Amino acid sequence: MAVHEDHKAQIELKGIEMLSSSINLPLPQIKVDEFKFNINLECKADARNKLIFVIVAVDVKNEDQTFSFGSLTVTCIFSISNFEDVVQFEAQNKLHIPMPVVDMLNTIAVSTVRGIMFCTFRGTFLHNAFLPVLGAEQLHEISIEGDGSKSKKLPRKSSTKKAGKRS
Repeated sequence: MAVHEDHKAQIELKGIEMLSSSINLPLPQIKVDEFKFNINLECKADARNKLIFVIVAVDVKNEDQTFSFGSLTVTCIFSISNFEDVVQFEAQNKLHIPMPVVDMLNTIAVSTVRGIMFCTFRGTFLHNAFLPVLGAEQLHEISIEGDGSKSKKLPRKSSTKKAGKRS
């Protein structure tokens, strides 16, 4: 169990679920040597069970983003034993999780999805479509907003990665 010092969050990874995946064979005129990754993160809370769900959706596109080579959506489920001390619900059920805790959960979830992407796309033309390493500061451009469903949506982020040559 990880304990985050700033907010004494006692966090444990409870589960990983693949919600969806797809792979689309490109037309011959579409080059498969550069990839753009659109990443969408969403955080939901289940206060009764002291759980946080970080849902990561990745869309792998061609360089000019006109074709989706494949996509993957995964949820990482975290248990926070001291949930009431860490997660607060503000006016109108807006969810507030301290930014250092959000950073840690998002970083773990994105790293987990990177490995799942590799396993899912291994042996296909997306074998070298590695999700770039993203630091907490790159995932920081998020709005800490919850709505009535106690969810937090993060804006799409794009980054480019050139495919390596396979030997």
